Amino acid sequence: MLLAVSLFAFTSQAVAADIEVGDLVVTEFMAKPAVADYFGEWIEIYNSSRRNLDLNGLQIQGTSGEDAGFEITGSTVLPAGGYIVLGPSDDQTINGGVDVDLTYDFVDFEIKKAGDTIRLAYDGVTIDQV
Repeated sequence: MLLAVSLFAFTSQAVAADIEVGDLVVTEFMAKPAVADYFGEWIEIYNSSRRNLDLNGLQIQGTSGEDAGFEITGSTVLPAGGYIVLGPSDDQTINGGVDVDLTYDFVDFEIKKAGDTIRLAYDGVTIDQV
């Protein structure tokens, strides 16, 4: 008897400390929305690993020098092959209609229009940046 098994059927869960370079990828971002920046900016992150990843402790930073960035606090599990959208507002009536999964304070992180880097890091290790 043959038994077909999908590689994706066996997923484990990893905490942020176990996230490796390339496990998370910034796939899209909106730096200049049609609505006010403090409502409409957003970042989409993809879990390219075959594990469910708990993003607790993941840092999202910019490199323009002015923005300190923010850290995801509390358990936030991103399924294997899943996406999460981060933005300053999850109110679709004012953010341009974006389905935001997790909000952050615009004062802590703003994508600079004149050139910036979005960096995903944990404990000083860069996981991905764009």
